Amino acid sequence: MKKQTIKAILSKKRADIELVEFDAALCALDDDSYEDLDILLIENLPDLFTEHCGVGPELDSTWRWYGEDILNAGYPVEKLPEHVRDIAIKLYYIDAK
Repeated sequence: MKKQTIKAILSKKRADIELVEFDAALCALDDDSYEDLDILLIENLPDLFTEHCGVGPELDSTWRWYGEDILNAGYPVEKLPEHVRDIAIKLYYIDAK
């Protein structure tokens, strides 16, 4: 999947994205290293991972599949990559403690 396509998907509200399209974007991120798209994902978590959105972690998944856990400050912050860690802490972890 092309980087621009992934960016367009991650910029939408979850209700406007087909589940298969969203899954494909997350899978593409797992395969490639796009720090700017990771940042976009972290910043847009509230719009992308809504309650009962149907997206959940697979057994071997990366941190990107744990959006609901990150939103609830339940994902171990030390497991987040450095390029998104400070943003996630500021947006989702500080007020949760």
